[in-house]
Amino acid sequence: DPRLKDVPVIFLTAKGGGEALAEGFESGAVMYINKPFTANKLLTIVNTMLESPHPG
Repeated sequence: DPRLKDVPVIFLTAKGGGEALAEGFESGAVMYINKPFTANKLLTIVNTMLESPHPG
């Protein structure tokens, strides 16, 4: 859907290898967070993303 092209994507994953990281960014992710993560970390990242302009 072209209307979603500017929506930032955050990948939350248990995969940690370089290949998985590259695949995530190639798929359009702007942030990649490995499990385990805290709710506070996720909220901080989401708030930062909402305050920052993203290229589209």
